[in-house]
Amino acid sequence: MAHGHQDWCLNAGGDVLVSGTQASGQPWTVGIVDPDDRSRLWTQIDTHPGRMAVATSGVQERGEHVWRMVSETTFTQVTVAAADIETADVLATAILGGGIATLELVQKAYDIDVLAQASDGTVWASPIFSA
Repeated sequence: MAHGHQDWCLNAGGDVLVSGTQASGQPWTVGIVDPDDRSRLWTQIDTHPGRMAVATSGVQERGEHVWRMVSETTFTQVTVAAADIETADVLATAILGGGIATLELVQKAYDIDVLAQASDGTVWASPIFSA
């Protein structure tokens, strides 16, 4: 681990990667910002092996920064929890750009959990986010 440290949390622009646990022994808790009110938390999840990385892509903070496919379902925010930050970050952005078809495809192909909100307010949530 980094310079001998086994327990750490790195937050880079809202993408979070953790190792180990907090000093209390509790898992790291990652908050997800409400896509409709950036001053509030929408939900939170506790990390665990296989879900040590959480990344969010959305249009609220940086506007329409991702080319998006023409689709009946356009997402405004997508959060992916995965084992590694590369998978979480790339797939959150891919789902944001690709809509429901991409969401369905990657959920079959990758071991991930997803929380997504569509522009009409519809929410897709894996059980880890529903708890």
